Amino acid sequence: MPSESNFIALLKQRIDAGDHLLQSHLEKGPRNSTYTSSSVQNEIIEVIHEYILSSILGRLAPSALYSIIVDGTTDSSNIEQLCLLIRYVDPQSHEIREDFLAFIPTAPSTGEAIAHHILSSLKRYQLPLNNCIGQAYDGAPSMSGIFNGCQAIVIRSCPDAEYMHCSSHALNLSLIDSCTSHLIRNMFGIIKSVTTFFNDSAKRTNALKHEIERPDNDYIILSKKKRLLSLCETRWVERNVALETFLELYVSISNTLDCLRIEGNSTSEQLYHSINSFETITSLCVACFLLSEITPLSRLLQTPTIDFGIAHHQVLSLLNTFETRETNATDYFKNIVFEQAKQISEELFIQPAAPRTHQRRHGHRLLDPEEFYRDQNEMYLPVKETPTSCA
Repeated sequence: MPSESNFIALLKQRIDAGDHLLQSHLEKGPRNSTYTSSSVQNEIIEVIHEYILSSILGRLAPSALYSIIVDGTTDSSNIEQLCLLIRYVDPQSHEIREDFLAFIPTAPSTGEAIAHHILSSLKRYQLPLNNCIGQAYDGAPSMSGIFNGCQAIVIRSCPDAEYMHCSSHALNLSLIDSCTSHLIRNMFGIIKSVTTFFNDSAKRTNALKHEIERPDNDYIILSKKKRLLSLCETRWVERNVALETFLELYVSISNTLDCLRIEGNSTSEQLYHSINSFETITSLCVACFLLSEITPLSRLLQTPTIDFGIAHHQVLSLLNTFETRETNATDYFKNIVFEQAKQISEELFIQPAAPRTHQRRHGHRLLDPEEFYRDQNEMYLPVKETPTSCA
């Protein structure tokens, strides 16, 4: 049998589980009829696809109302595709469902071309266009344009398909706008470099794991995490898990880089000095605490059963939380955010201080680091205020 195939691995698993009939077929059957070739595998996948698709479409009565959700993606061979989903109420369970229908190759990526692909797919799946009551995309001009955008063209054939800019995507854009501070941007760059440095080498990954599990570790690590997670390039809220992991393992990461630089690794020398900075530590703490407030809303906005009322209530709740944080900025920042940064700094023997460039600008007057990172239009308040204004 051909090797290095998931399909073949599944067949071998069935044989190991005691399927003697399958074993006899593959070992003793004619070589030209084993049905394990790539073409047969593709046929099996297509049959499975048709079965699942018919099951999904079978849930929709001819008069059932539905909405469409479309987003662009690029596969491993850099082919631009549309991801088409349908949102509807299951007539049996009376639950809201969001089901994937198909990947649709598209070129060019104009609003007219995308709309043509969407409408053609709906017709191919025999979904009545008049029953489409909603369409959700990102806010790109080709999708949201009021004259030649995809939504404008679709609505000509589906007059009741009201366009909605994906709320989760809008939240993501507001987070991007909130991270314009160079301190936050620098922190993200440093964490990305450190994460790549460890994850690109099994030896360095094992060194970090050994440091985390070291029994005589002076810094108590309550986390069960043993490796760093890469920062998501597109969904900023998803970065929260990666940032929290980095924060939990901060001291171990620093100690591991210290050992590697002593061994003569020049890259680890640079990264060691980059993360052993109070500026980087505080920036990470600010990002973690603020993203932890936003993450539940982002998760909620992506659930299939979410409705406008619940989403509106949760957005207002988040805005109220941010307003409370702003009102009590001094106490919250001091007791929660800054305290966490100080604890990590003490473990690494780092003195809390404002950046040197700002110290030089103010002459001999020493800036209070807590006041600087809270109020100096550089960090905590500006980052917090932008999601509030964008929401």
